[in-house]
Amino acid sequence: AGKSLDEQTDFYECPDCHQSYFIEQIRRSAVTDKVITASLMIKCHFSKHGCSWTGHIVQFQEHKLECDFTPSNCPFQGCYKVLNRGQLEEHKENCQYRFATCKECGKNYESKKGHSCTIECPNNGCSVQVPEDKMAAHRERCLKELVSCGSFMCNASRPGKLKREELLKHCINCSDAKMIMLMKKDEYNERRWKIRKTIGEARDILNQRASRHKEERRSTCKFAC
Repeated sequence: AGKSLDEQTDFYECPDCHQSYFIEQIRRSAVTDKVITASLMIKCHFSKHGCSWTGHIVQFQEHKLECDFTPSNCPFQGCYKVLNRGQLEEHKENCQYRFATCKECGKNYESKKGHSCTIECPNNGCSVQVPEDKMAAHRERCLKELVSCGSFMCNASRPGKLKREELLKHCINCSDAKMIMLMKKDEYNERRWKIRKTIGEARDILNQRASRHKEERRSTCKFAC
């Protein structure tokens, strides 16, 4: 039954025959109720939310338990969003108020606040505790990190052959590494020479322009005088 626009009165309208009546006029009939609930077809209460289900009245309670369009509150404290049941699981995965568990330390934390626990460097011989999000940067300079010689001809050219703290000593004794360092030094010196040459040429051009400008000013002054 549907209520009238005047919510202050107990005035109803039958959704089937549209006959109006007052609540005091209702006389319940178990037989009639059974016939109506078993035969009258209705839409889902949440059809306005998009549910296309139709069925008998007696079937609605069962449908309601699994209807994807039933309004549902987010279960996480601090989040007040109301969504369709079908959207709830996806929302819970991304809700900023949900709690996640750190795989390293096992602590629960609120997703929106983030979490960074300290973990031990995995390199053998290094027991430094570093925030998880800074571990990659630590390993780039960790003396216990396994590295390789810069020379592809060297036996230690493959990663994992020597520790970073051993690299300098290795390169001093490695003839191939010495050659590479000398080549890099020559490349550096050549690059530095080219830069100096470019700067010198630019300085000469500026000096020439300044001289021409000075001469032009002198000529203009003599002519004016």
